[in-house]
Amino acid sequence: MVKNRVGETFRGIPEEQIKEFVIYGTPEDVSRQIQMLEEVGIQYLIVDLEPSRELEALSTFANKVINKMS
Repeated sequence: MVKNRVGETFRGIPEEQIKEFVIYGTPEDVSRQIQMLEEVGIQYLIVDLEPSRELEALSTFANKVINKMS
């Protein structure tokens, strides 16, 4: 599960603090989180994908998040 991997990666950091700089979840979850950031004025988003699944994650992000938001 993604939440577990994020927790392992940022072990020791409170979940609320992680949510300040990490976006993760289903494509729908990610889209909602990005939309919330856009509403408060964000103009750029830096995307860092899981290296072991980078091509799959990039395809999912492009097709199920970015294309649906356009």
